[in-house]
Amino acid sequence: MVNGIYVAASSMASQAENLEAIAGNLANLSTAGYKRDVPAFSDLLQESLAPALAPTISDTGVVTIGNTTYPEIVQSIITVDLQDGSLRGTNNPFDLAVQGPGFLVVQTPEGEAYTRNGALTINKDGYLATHNGYPVLGDGGPIRLNGTDWQVAANGEVTVEGAVAGRLRLVGIPAESVRRIGDSLVLSATEPTALDWADSQVKQGFLEQSNVNAIGEMISLIATMRIFEANQKVIQAEDETLSKAVNQVPQVL
Repeated sequence: MVNGIYVAASSMASQAENLEAIAGNLANLSTAGYKRDVPAFSDLLQESLAPALAPTISDTGVVTIGNTTYPEIVQSIITVDLQDGSLRGTNNPFDLAVQGPGFLVVQTPEGEAYTRNGALTINKDGYLATHNGYPVLGDGGPIRLNGTDWQVAANGEVTVEGAVAGRLRLVGIPAESVRRIGDSLVLSATEPTALDWADSQVKQGFLEQSNVNAIGEMISLIATMRIFEANQKVIQAEDETLSKAVNQVPQVL
């Protein structure tokens, strides 16, 4: 009985994290370059066991090792869907859409961060920057736009008045390593990989839209709420059974 409570409670905790991910996805439905969070689930006990122990799992969620049984505890793992979003034309030369793998590199006061939000501007020092003023880095550092006639080629090369001013840096980050820090910026839990634009391109005058599907998220929201409620009922039933075992069985005996 207690095992059932543990299993249901762990499932509720995982579904709560799932709800948080869905809420974040829906809140960023209109955020340029946003990549949706994707919940996944894993078994805590199984991950901590050596394969040689050969654990088995019953239909009721009980892990058996030898003659000892343990409740199966599930945890939620949030990864990021790096699939491209659709493009929206803006005719604004400061809007850059990256198509294909990779993130642009941004210089923040705390160090390098990464973004897919290509809604850029020019900061007070004349550098290509995000809207909060952080310079977007090229292979040689920040890119200065010291002229009015400038373009960004598909391979990330920036030209100003016909002269090459730099090439946008592009890095690859595994989905499981993406860590959000706000303002459309992310960090990487592992060392990012430098990319050479071979499989990616820039489209100037476009913005990449969020890859969140509103209908899909609403369906996931309903399903998650149903699972959460079902686990609540399991805990209530287990609690009632346990209460009877404690309070009524001794009286009969």
